[in-house]
Amino acid sequence: GLFVGGPKGYIYQGGVFADEIAVVDPHNGKVVDRIGPERGVHGPDDIYVTKDGTIYWTEIFGGNVGRLTPDGHWRVQHVALGVNPITMNAQGCLFTALDFLGNGLYELDPELIKPPKLLIPDIDTLNGFGFGPDGFLYGPLFFQHKVVKINIDATPPTVETVAEGFRVPSGVEFDSKGRM
Repeated sequence: GLFVGGPKGYIYQGGVFADEIAVVDPHNGKVVDRIGPERGVHGPDDIYVTKDGTIYWTEIFGGNVGRLTPDGHWRVQHVALGVNPITMNAQGCLFTALDFLGNGLYELDPELIKPPKLLIPDIDTLNGFGFGPDGFLYGPLFFQHKVVKINIDATPPTVETVAEGFRVPSGVEFDSKGRM
């Protein structure tokens, strides 16, 4: 997984088999940090970084989600085998999903203390997702060859196909103009 942003606009690259998150300054291409097991990181896949610099990551093979605050405190919470995408909405709610090794969309406590809340148990292969400018969660269903829009505020959350016909879509992003 790759995340660009955070307080300094760095690039955060998860290395499942490298067992670290590499932090790169895009202005000079230098690796400014390598975050590994000494700070709770084991097999990081996808990453999300908040404006204050808190780093969240998923550990697909361990089933964990991790959190590292700017002051160096870290916490890991077990969710389920296959946790893969991770993102946060404008209200500060944290979300992850299972991909390849399970199914499900979860809402997490941003402090990783309260138990994960299963929102949609049967959503299949939901991968690299993100919130659009309309506040809906968008993500690809890898083996269903489509992109869906999820209303996480509906009870229960609703899922609507917005594009299909892809070979193996693995992620969605939005540009500064709100285009997916």
